[in-house]
Amino acid sequence: MRIVEKSIATQVFRSGVVALVAAVICLCSPLAQAQTPGNKAVYNSTDSSPIASTAYVDASVFDGLPGNTRGDVCADIYQALNSLGTSALMAVIDARGIPQASNAYTCTKTPWGPSGTNAIPSVILLPAGKIPIGTTWILPNKTRIIGEGADSTETTGTVLQASFSGSYMLQFGNSSICPTTPGSGPVCQGIGAENLTLDGVVGGIGGITNSLSQERTYVDHVSLINFGGSGLYGLKVATTNAQNSGPYSNLMFQGTGSSSVCAEMIGTGPTRGIHNINCSGSGTAGIELDASGNSLENITVSGGFTDGILVGSNSTARGNVILNVTGGSVVTNIIHVCAFGVANVNCSGANSVSDLTIMQVNKNGGSGQTTILDDNVPQGTASTVVTDTHAAIYAIGEPMGSNSSNGVSRFTTATHSLNVPTWLIGSGIPLTGTNSCTTDQYGSLYSDNKASDSATLYVCVQGKWTFIH
Repeated sequence: MRIVEKSIATQVFRSGVVALVAAVICLCSPLAQAQTPGNKAVYNSTDSSPIASTAYVDASVFDGLPGNTRGDVCADIYQALNSLGTSALMAVIDARGIPQASNAYTCTKTPWGPSGTNAIPSVILLPAGKIPIGTTWILPNKTRIIGEGADSTETTGTVLQASFSGSYMLQFGNSSICPTTPGSGPVCQGIGAENLTLDGVVGGIGGITNSLSQERTYVDHVSLINFGGSGLYGLKVATTNAQNSGPYSNLMFQGTGSSSVCAEMIGTGPTRGIHNINCSGSGTAGIELDASGNSLENITVSGGFTDGILVGSNSTARGNVILNVTGGSVVTNIIHVCAFGVANVNCSGANSVSDLTIMQVNKNGGSGQTTILDDNVPQGTASTVVTDTHAAIYAIGEPMGSNSSNGVSRFTTATHSLNVPTWLIGSGIPLTGTNSCTTDQYGSLYSDNKASDSATLYVCVQGKWTFIH
């Protein structure tokens, strides 16, 4: 009986194994048949059968296929985008698994083809390593490229290295591929670049330019190194048609040569500003603010720049805020404000600056370094020079009259500035044993908070503190 029972149990076990294997084969076969190269499989909501999903594509499966050289990141991404068809609404293209051929990547075309027409909205995940590019990457509408980290030493993270000159490495949209908006012309949205390094090693090249992409457009955690092209910038935002873009944040710029410029904002439209940038190089100016309605925040400028931040040198600049700026010891002027009708070093005198608020500027140099140089003064008078090591507030208002030939309204908390009013407070008059005030205090107010004094408010007029209340 025991032998018979054992035989029956063995047969039942074997039958169960066969049935299980058959079931697995039946389940796996449709899944394998439903797959598309690089695509993930999902279950159809109507009949529970697996189908290929275009939401996520592994670009590494295209590496080395006919027409693709192994390690060609751009060709693999192009093929992954091309495999989606025109019906795809959005995709994530993961290129992080593409192996390097001979420990190096290549890039024979842009990921979107020569004309940028392979422009399905996408998030492209770039691999760590150095990727040489031989032409400008024109990012299409609603396209974001994300690397594996920014590292100025190029030892980790994702590095796009230029092998061409005379243009920009990344361009956010163009008139051919940005959708046309009635009344506004071609306008892109949602273009971004983050967590990567741009290396302009050949010189004579710019980093990133944006003149057409607006809402939800940004740059974040990007290092820009070895840039020094005359007339080109690490970051250039033409705000007239790139309004409401940004923020452009957590940037590091290292310029070469004597004509590097970390960033320029130019135009009439407001953006969400430049926040957290470390700007190093030499030339006329580290950052050029030639736009209206923008903000520069948490700025460090070092190297041999004449002006750390130059306002209004190329275009009118109104309604801007500059906050928390530190200048290196050899930067001549930490902030230089140009004025209409006043030609000065680096300023043409053709543009006006008004409604500018500057807060917390710090210099590291000695007496020869200027914290703020302001040309917005009545014509024929010397520019205002602020030499305080720390300037908490410096505000420029509206022009006095129809133009700024008579100067503009201004106020500062700095004590070492010429002809810019401030408001002082102390106990008793005279201030230092005499009733005199210095020429750099003309127009300033002084509040006497000494309880026994009947006079409380004075103004500096013609070298004397004069009682007004």
